[in-house]
Amino acid sequence: SIVALAKNDSAGVVIGTQAVLKRKDPTQSDEVLAFNQMTSALRKVSTDRGALFVDVQGGVAAIEARRSEAGESSLFIQSPDVVEVHLTDEGADLVARLFAEALLNGGF
Repeated sequence: SIVALAKNDSAGVVIGTQAVLKRKDPTQSDEVLAFNQMTSALRKVSTDRGALFVDVQGGVAAIEARRSEAGESSLFIQSPDVVEVHLTDEGADLVARLFAEALLNGGF
């Protein structure tokens, strides 16, 4: 695996989830279900292989919910898609902060 190859070279490995805005319930959309499955797989690989895990999806979702409740603009671009993964500049900045915090707290 790529994680094993990196660790063999004494490299630290960080795995992060995809920030995603889900506009439907997983039972209503194959796209939402696929993102949920991908997130579970990334979490499992990270745990099984000893990689640092960054829950970007969870971090962005929490801030997105707070912004929505406060009537602030979304961290995602506006589109008619069932699942949106394209972030605004603010959203991209948040992802960078989440990774930076994880790296600093993870001893990198």
